[in-house]
Amino acid sequence: METKRRVISGESEGCDSAVSDNGDRQRVKRSLAGSIVDIDDILTKRLAICANCDSTFGFMRPAMKLLELSGHGVPWILGSVLAVFVSHQIKTQEKFINLLMALFVDVVIVAVIKLLVRRPRPQHNQMDMLTVMAIDGYSFPSGHATRAAMVLCFILGHFALRPAWTAALVLWSVAVPLSRVFLGRHHTVDIVVGVAIGVLQYWYIVQRLWLSSETCEKILRPIHEELHI
Repeated sequence: METKRRVISGESEGCDSAVSDNGDRQRVKRSLAGSIVDIDDILTKRLAICANCDSTFGFMRPAMKLLELSGHGVPWILGSVLAVFVSHQIKTQEKFINLLMALFVDVVIVAVIKLLVRRPRPQHNQMDMLTVMAIDGYSFPSGHATRAAMVLCFILGHFALRPAWTAALVLWSVAVPLSRVFLGRHHTVDIVVGVAIGVLQYWYIVQRLWLSSETCEKILRPIHEELHI
């Protein structure tokens, strides 16, 4: 009888210990997540140097908004469509059709994640962006950051640029995501994760869904016939 009591007591202590360990792990996870959020909030507030005209570098706000426009999806999509029809070489058209596809993939992925996460934008953000749709109220991830990273990978991978243009492109791809934090549009984590998503999009989606020149020619033929190009 005494032996059974000891066994039961030992099992009870073991269960209590397991529950305690699980509780400790949960507390550590919550503490770590809380620390990341706290650090993110601090960095976001300190880096919002152009959030409004009264900010430390408020005079640079117009320049930051120009960067914002340069990384917006609409100019890139319209520019890619125009490039497809201006070019008469199928290899060049192939590149721009695939860039167009990549831009649409980026828009869809970012929109889905934003609707799932629903993280609000920083409180100091001014809603004076180029377009204000439902998902524009959400912050995570930064669509400008995903697009800048994806476009950088795409252009470096498929276009032969002179060193000066390559340097300018790299500088632009860094400046656009940073401008999002400087303007107070996004949290720092939104930018970091956004860049990672952009790189992953290129390597694991765009590259695998690449449309060949033959496929692009089939897509363009009926359009050319309709427009008599």
